[in-house]
Amino acid sequence: MEDKEKILAELRRIKCKRCGKIQYPGRARCIKCKSSEFEDIYPEPLDSGTITTFTKLYALPETLKGEPPYVFGIVEFNNGVRALGHILENEKVEIGMKVKPTYGQVSVDPEGKPNFGIIFKPVG
Repeated sequence: MEDKEKILAELRRIKCKRCGKIQYPGRARCIKCKSSEFEDIYPEPLDSGTITTFTKLYALPETLKGEPPYVFGIVEFNNGVRALGHILENEKVEIGMKVKPTYGQVSVDPEGKPNFGIIFKPVG
């Protein structure tokens, strides 16, 4: 599977056809109106989103590799899809910053096996 396909799979959300509520993960019924009719949605365009909030971790758990601070944030795309991910910029990160999604190793499990997911890189 290509990186773009992996990113799309990670960012996939569902949208209620009745009320328009975007939800993740997939559900049998809408959490707002209880409808069971959904459509899959993906960020468009896939090249960038905007950081809406973030936090910096200075005391890293064993599963996170790298030097502190380790930044996690929520990124919103133009169609309302939001995704949580690791943000590679750790010094100059700010709300409103444009980032693009990439796919890579985000942590390791207790046995040392890599876990993969969304990593956001600053645009520009």
